[in-house]
Amino acid sequence: MTDQKELNNIPDDRRTTISWINSILFLGILVVGGLLLLFLPKDKISETEKRKLCQFPSFSVEQLTVGNYTDSIELYFADNFPFRESMVQFSAGLKDCYGYRSEDVMIYNIDPQKDPMVITAEESLKLDSTVYDSITVAQLDSMTVMDTLKNDGEYVKSVFIYDGRAFQIFGGSKNTAKPFSNMVNQYRKILDPEVKIFCMEIPTPIDFYLPAKYKKKQNSEKSNIEAVYSALDSGITAVLAYEELQKNASKYLYFNTDHHWTGLGGYYAYRAFCNAAGFQPYELSAFEKKTKRKFLGTLYALTHDKRLRENIDSVEYFKLPITTTVSYFNDEKSKKGISSRLYAESASGGNSYSVFLGGDCPLIKVTTQNKNGRKILCIKDSYGNAFAPYLALHYEQVFIIDYRYFKSNIADFIKTNKITDFIFAHNTFVVNTRYTSMRELALLKSYRKSATPKVVVKDTLVVPKDTLK
Repeated sequence: MTDQKELNNIPDDRRTTISWINSILFLGILVVGGLLLLFLPKDKISETEKRKLCQFPSFSVEQLTVGNYTDSIELYFADNFPFRESMVQFSAGLKDCYGYRSEDVMIYNIDPQKDPMVITAEESLKLDSTVYDSITVAQLDSMTVMDTLKNDGEYVKSVFIYDGRAFQIFGGSKNTAKPFSNMVNQYRKILDPEVKIFCMEIPTPIDFYLPAKYKKKQNSEKSNIEAVYSALDSGITAVLAYEELQKNASKYLYFNTDHHWTGLGGYYAYRAFCNAAGFQPYELSAFEKKTKRKFLGTLYALTHDKRLRENIDSVEYFKLPITTTVSYFNDEKSKKGISSRLYAESASGGNSYSVFLGGDCPLIKVTTQNKNGRKILCIKDSYGNAFAPYLALHYEQVFIIDYRYFKSNIADFIKTNKITDFIFAHNTFVVNTRYTSMRELALLKSYRKSATPKVVVKDTLVVPKDTLK
């Protein structure tokens, strides 16, 4: 190492040359970096971080006066410097040594309060709200529900990486499942007895692929589903999706890097529904299979684990062998919807799961070539996106609503549209989240018969206490 005495012995002309070289290199880096920033194409979404990148702000005197304009420019440069995505991935590689590690498993502890995946519902709709529903629920409209979720099984408190696959750790129990069963029973009491009600609790991959030593018996998804079904009234038909998926667990039913199931998983749940409803299911060979490759999902975005990146997913979907007419309604009270399709085939990259229904929407109406007078309403979370399209094979009309964004009274909606069948399609994390029961009960609130009901008021939610016990 050169000490101060040696530096003092460097001739002045050589020292001047070194200073010029340093200055030229520094200026060169600034100029090249600036040119790259100016001319390189800009990404709108970070596939690695699964978020929308800041775009260059529009100028206004008001924004400049309050300082927001310069702050927005700073955020733009921070999000769009050259080769940013590669550097983020490199940084993730350095963090790979974090967390608890054993011979075959990596565990990441996630804090949803601090994690960038916690966003508002409005923001998630702009990007892809299917990413967030069983990771955490933030704000829906004016209703803040974070406190209602606490300890209710929805938070991803840790993510296991095992055998190149990511798992959320299920925290549900008989107690957390009880409000959901009570809520479904309320629908049976309120809806016309002629309306057939089906309940399908969808398992995640934990029971099928995670070794027993990493699971707690009291948090078994199978036990949880059995607890929900055993508490249902006799007028509700349980759909045994768990058993059908278990029989086919060796197939590609769940993603390695994402919290959702695949199109094939949705298909086997459809077969379970057919068994419950008395339909003859279509064989898989009847569908046109299509694939979107290079899909890195939500659990990779949370962990950036290299094992997941090395086990990248594909999104398979199976196009129906019948003709359908599809309309999307961003406001379910609108008389005219937006013409669309069951499969958003333009979806790509980290947003590829949105190929199913195009993502989440308050209401989707599907009209088919069937002329049997049967109409079904499916209330779902994002797991239902890969399942609901198959319903069109057996019904004249299919109505698909997302419980987070639909705002109308469901009983009124069923009566107005002469719906004959109704199915709850929710994954285990959503079933065991108190917010789900509160939200779906609120959609029936005008049909409560009690003269002086005791209620819990949560902003605009009004829910009878007895139904949440």
